[in-house]
Amino acid sequence: MSRIFEKKSCNLPSRSVQYIRIHYGIYALVLLSPVIGKSVYDYFKSEINYKFLGLGILAILIIYAIVALAVPPLVIRNYSYEVDQMGVSEVEGVFFKSKKSLPFNTIQDVTINTGPILNKYKLANIQVTGIYSKLTINYLPIEEAEKLKEKILKERSKYNIEY
Repeated sequence: MSRIFEKKSCNLPSRSVQYIRIHYGIYALVLLSPVIGKSVYDYFKSEINYKFLGLGILAILIIYAIVALAVPPLVIRNYSYEVDQMGVSEVEGVFFKSKKSLPFNTIQDVTINTGPILNKYKLANIQVTGIYSKLTINYLPIEEAEKLKEKILKERSKYNIEY
């Protein structure tokens, strides 16, 4: 079973950990927004529940620290991708691992996606679209993403059939 999820080629830079920290930190703040909202509501009321406010702030800090500091290294350590003669495959997941594979003969499109935060760290995501599914290779440097896209398109071109 461990051979199925064997770590393959994955040369992610240290700046990808910084990006993942921001990414998961934003998710943590969204999930903690009810506690933040209740604290703000109590602040504007005439009487403030200091016990709830203190516990709320403590909970926000602890959960944010766990999510932003402990999770990103686990995500990077358990993430890998591979482009071989069979196709493109990706293994990801911290607690529940999943492996996605796309053979070259089913690949329809390869797209490089960036956003404002990814651009700041000079990172990109590659989305490989197949006939029935999609696969995303995340947190790559832009130069490496462009090279990988060309490699996938070159391998896919061997399977082009003219009708």
